[in-house]
Amino acid sequence: MHQLKMVDESEEILIKKMLRDEQMNKLEAGLSMVAHDIQSPIAQVKGLLELALLKSDNNRELREILEKAIESNGRLQGKVEDILKRTGSFNSDIEEVDFRAIIEKAKESLEGVDGYKNTKFITRVEDDLHYWGDTVRLQSVFQNLIENAIKYRNPKADHNIIIFSVCRREMGIIAKITDNGIGIKKELIPFIFEKDFRVSDTNDGHGMGLYLVKKNLNAMGGYLEVESKEGEGTTFTIKLTDNQVIKKNADPLS
Repeated sequence: MHQLKMVDESEEILIKKMLRDEQMNKLEAGLSMVAHDIQSPIAQVKGLLELALLKSDNNRELREILEKAIESNGRLQGKVEDILKRTGSFNSDIEEVDFRAIIEKAKESLEGVDGYKNTKFITRVEDDLHYWGDTVRLQSVFQNLIENAIKYRNPKADHNIIIFSVCRREMGIIAKITDNGIGIKKELIPFIFEKDFRVSDTNDGHGMGLYLVKKNLNAMGGYLEVESKEGEGTTFTIKLTDNQVIKKNADPLS
């Protein structure tokens, strides 16, 4: 009886730990999404403050206020980056995915990003497309890829163009995000998913976007391919295997 009681207590401790872990994963999921969503507004505020500082002329009091505001903004930006480095690995619920809704929400969250207004979006989602997956992770994936396509736009092009296409194939879902941006040098492509990597040193990106994209897709059993030509643009191809297929066959989609 004593041994049985010890087993019961051990099982109870294990269950409590599992529940705590699940709660922490959900908390990290929400925290990671919020941190990513406020990155762009923080960068915008920084830009506006710096512009105001340039126009403050000889108003010493105003300059001091603006300099303190820029310093505070920088600290906030640092905290957000720390959160993104600590999170990015989380679990959330599986549900039927509305790809059109995810793309629209991702676009809405980036409306304040410099270059958004000059970006033309083309969305082609196959009708009657049914897929059950992790909406939270997919939202993060699309948002990061859209933000990169806007930030690394081609300044020589009349319009920045981002094309989405989502369709079903035999093994699952294929989603493509194509842009006409500056592209990526061939020798850099193997490194673009590393932490702190940036395509261009002149860009204000934080170097976490593509790292999070890969991490989230891996957690979903998904795969990502990249095709890019410098000066012409980039295509990211996302391959999502249906959940029931993942259990039977772990190979990538063909």
